[in-house]
Amino acid sequence: MGYSLSYIFCMFLFVLPYSAVAQGDGTLSIGWSLTAGDNAASLNSPSGDFAFGFQKVHENDQFLLSIWYDKIPDKTMVWFVNDGTTVPAGSKLQLTADRGLVISDSRGKDLWRSTSISGTASNAVLNDTGNFIIVGSDSNKVWDSFSNPTDTLLPTQVMDNGGVLYSKRSESNFSRGRFQLRLLPDGNLVLNTRDIPSDFAYDAYYSSRTNDPSNASNSGVQVRLNQTGYMYIVRRNGGIFDLNSKVAQGSGSYYRATLDFDGVFILYSHPKVFTGNPNWTTIWSQPENICLNLRGEQGSGACGFNSVCRLGDSGRPTCECPKSYSLIDPTDKYGSCKPNFIQSCGDGEPSSKEELYDFWELADTDWPSSDYEQLKPVSQTDCKKYCLNDCLCAVAISRGDSCWKKKLPLSNGRNNKSDPNVIGTAFIKYRKGDLPQGCPDIRKKDHGKLTTAGSVLLGSSVSINLILVAAAFFGYFCVYSKKTKEFQSGNNSVISNMRSFTYKELEQATDGFKEELGRGAFAIVYKGVVQMASSNILIAVKKLDRVVQDGDKEFKTEVNVIAQTHQKNLVRLLGYCDDGENRLLIYEYMVNGTLASFIFGDIICCRRSVEDSENEAAILTYWVWDCFEEGELKKIVENREDMIDDWEKVERFVMVGIWCIQEDPSLRPTMKQVILMLEGVVDVANPPCPSPFSVIRS
Repeated sequence: MGYSLSYIFCMFLFVLPYSAVAQGDGTLSIGWSLTAGDNAASLNSPSGDFAFGFQKVHENDQFLLSIWYDKIPDKTMVWFVNDGTTVPAGSKLQLTADRGLVISDSRGKDLWRSTSISGTASNAVLNDTGNFIIVGSDSNKVWDSFSNPTDTLLPTQVMDNGGVLYSKRSESNFSRGRFQLRLLPDGNLVLNTRDIPSDFAYDAYYSSRTNDPSNASNSGVQVRLNQTGYMYIVRRNGGIFDLNSKVAQGSGSYYRATLDFDGVFILYSHPKVFTGNPNWTTIWSQPENICLNLRGEQGSGACGFNSVCRLGDSGRPTCECPKSYSLIDPTDKYGSCKPNFIQSCGDGEPSSKEELYDFWELADTDWPSSDYEQLKPVSQTDCKKYCLNDCLCAVAISRGDSCWKKKLPLSNGRNNKSDPNVIGTAFIKYRKGDLPQGCPDIRKKDHGKLTTAGSVLLGSSVSINLILVAAAFFGYFCVYSKKTKEFQSGNNSVISNMRSFTYKELEQATDGFKEELGRGAFAIVYKGVVQMASSNILIAVKKLDRVVQDGDKEFKTEVNVIAQTHQKNLVRLLGYCDDGENRLLIYEYMVNGTLASFIFGDIICCRRSVEDSENEAAILTYWVWDCFEEGELKKIVENREDMIDDWEKVERFVMVGIWCIQEDPSLRPTMKQVILMLEGVVDVANPPCPSPFSVIRS
């Protein structure tokens, strides 16, 4: 027995420096720690009402340091680390003397720490008001959670002038969102949206009007919530401004005032003694109609850009994307919407816009701050016509004999259910080629036949743009299918400005076509050097291995098409060779490497467009589309960590690639649009099925 006790005592001494448990009065010693995990311990306040520790917030083992109401079923968070940083399982929280609270990963790397403490910490405590306090060696407070709030005020918590609450980004994203509650230095309590990257505050959509320019002593100085659920603003002269009713709710409930992720500031109550599984009840909220209140000229409104806000239950907003638009972030239903098509002002579009575009109609819907032109008097039919033929027009609103044209992004969207003043019809432009229903299911077909059909299709109609692949690390395929009348007349000036090479000249320039740069479905590209304008220029020679049936006329027409396309995108096509049966194109050599090194080396799936295989991945474009449509893109990158670490870029590149291989030429973006999308300058809309015609034909 004595041996056992001494053994236990020794083990206790060994473990003590690493766990540093709480003292009898609930205070925590320096060195106290918690580890994130499914069964991790937490620290309770003396009454047990509150707990402090790690809560699991995502399925992928991510945890958030937080404080929550612990005696109710849903363990509602009332504080969390103020930038919403989640950490993996195994991360460790420790109380330190010089830095306060510090979270580090399993390798000891710091992930988060409390803001600079004012002194040296000696201990800490979670009290019964839900405030986690770090106490200094002089027994004064050096840091506390009440002074570093997130989205919630608790009873006895005070917000001083300059104080701010931030909403969460979304229901499941705890980083700082678009909405703020601020007690301004002039004493006015306001709700406003903000620009997230710069933190620039837009116009207020709620104001307490407790600022008094004529008498500063009458302006607000503090926001308080007491333990009976009464919330008010204290004026500098000691006066009180009620936010909710003075009638006490009582001390038999828990309370919290939270700026929710949808921008509504709500005072909630929850009974301390309950049966069953009750929910939080709204006592008071502002604003009463956020869809209507948020009408500023800047920012997206209550919902994201291009979305429509309608008032739901209890004054909460509901956001919806219009037809042919979808959420940029599918997990954030209050976020911005993107068009599922690309509207172009390029020269390549047909002159008749009716061939490309049509309209969805929405009754009593408007985006009142997105107008750029008003027409009057105009009928509904003419309103649609004017928008159809204006490449900047995304939506037209017809009301009475007036027509308002609107361009993207659309902001402050609302309908008649949230704003009775919204009347009329919204005509939302969409591209007819947009196929939201997706591709037919090709996986049930005979893949041997599809492989053969795909080989013919890809080999006969798709040429590879070397310049873009080398410059942007992504395969760009483009079919030159419009070698028709518009290029058979009046365009000889382009080809006349290029040098016509003989086959012998190019044979000498490439040293007998010795150095191969890469090859595609119908051409091989060689490196060479020629003298032009008294200087030597490195060239890339594309040697076509097909015979142009219509002879010189068709080949020169194709050169015109290629030359004009490349000129528009600042890529130099230097010349051509039309010598007997030899057809060659001459480009300025780009030093970024061979096409093969980009396609078959490290872009994404490191394979050819058609494999000699019977499985469903035989045709690359079909397989990638299936993976994209089913949300299984990790299959094509084979779970490579370097790509998964930059997943947003992988998804963007795949979507751009699908846009570039659309069988319908009118749906393909221009080179300039591709570059902007790849660089992240413009958003990439969800692409439609790239090969509906081939699948149907097969």
